[in-house]
Parts: sequence; structure tokens; C-alpha cells
Amino acid sequence: MTKTQKVGFRKKLRRTGALTFHVEDDLVGMLRDFHRSRNDLSYSADHSILKEFIVNDPQTIAIEVPVWSDRYKMTGHVDLIRFVDGVIHVCDYKPGPLERTKSRFMDSIPQVAAYGEMIAHHLANTLRIAFEAPLLPEVKCCIFDTHSCWYFGADMFVKLETMGKISGFQD
Repeated sequence: MTKTQKVGFRKKLRRTGALTFHVEDDLVGMLRDFHRSRNDLSYSADHSILKEFIVNDPQTIAIEVPVWSDRYKMTGHVDLIRFVDGVIHVCDYKPGPLERTKSRFMDSIPQVAAYGEMIAHHLANTLRIAFEAPLLPEVKCCIFDTHSCWYFGADMFVKLETMGKISGFQD
């Protein structure tokens, strides 16, 4: 998509409620607190900061989780998985400067949505086998940094593919 199309698409997602932005999210706050505790006012860190979530965040259940899809022929690593208010959050840390947050996050939506789809698929299969019932909790995706956090449904990947916004995957 062109830059104009991305802006329009982002605004449409936000207007319909498919995408929500949070500047004061707990993920953002934890990152800011981490930097402040070390007197690091640059607020930039690499992915090694994720281990802080395992140690200090009771809602974090895993970091650097490998995911794959035989259907779509892709793999990846989810940075952070949290369980918040009965909802599984599939989170990806995308650090960078404030002035590039919107474009950085917008470009990451297909990747993180794919992670959400893969986690939902794996959870559904595991729960069906274990309990012989479809007990899948809600799965949300999020992209975050020290500036903000964007949330959207794990079904975004399928929606983007259906809309023709992403392509090239084998069935």
C-alpha cells in the first residue's frame, strides 16, 4: 500500500474499533519504568528487555515463543505472551523513535496478526485434543514500544488476506 492508503486504512481500522491505541497502557508504563529506574532517558532498548517482563509482570506467561503455520508456510517468534483478564495477548515489541511509531506499527500489523492467527490455531488444536471441546479464550494482538500500544483482534490476519491487503500465502 502507498503511504496515503496506509493512513486511510489505519484511520478506518481505528474508526471501526478494529484497532485501538493506548498511550498509558501497562506495557508502555513498564517499559518507561524500566528505563527510568536505570536513569536511561533515551527510552530505547533491544529485545533483551523482554526478560524483565518474565521477572516483573505476573501477566506475562512466555517470551520469544516460536510459531509456525503449515497452511501459510511461515514461521516466527512472538516476543511476549500475556494473559490479561481472561484474554491471551500476543505482543510484539517494536522499539524506535516516536516520530516513526505510526508507520513502524502499521507496517507490523500483518506480521503480528499472523502471529495471533498462528497462536489461536495452535491453542484451538491443543484445547480440542485435551478437552474435546472448543474452549478457546479470546486472542488479541498488540504492538508496543515506550510510546504507545496498539491492540487488534487475532482475526486481523484472515481479514487482511480476505481484503487482498496481504497475499502470496499458499493454502
